[in-house]
Amino acid sequence: MHHLSFQRGVSATLDGEAGAARRHLSDAVELYEADGRAWCANYIERANHLLAALDRGNSAALLTAWTQANGEAHGIR
Repeated sequence: MHHLSFQRGVSATLDGEAGAARRHLSDAVELYEADGRAWCANYIERANHLLAALDRGNSAALLTAWTQANGEAHGIR
């Protein structure tokens, strides 16, 4: 459920639905924290970065940077 909430947060951000994005990302953080495995820390950090970008109004730039950094791994050129 943590990954699904994170993905919903990203999707809501892309759709311009900041309120929904914040809810989903906050849910994701809580679920990753509850999971507690070491790899969850990276996702918590990413979700918090996107939450901060939403607050600053530059979430589109952050998502673009993520796409550029990770596009090749996901088959995006």
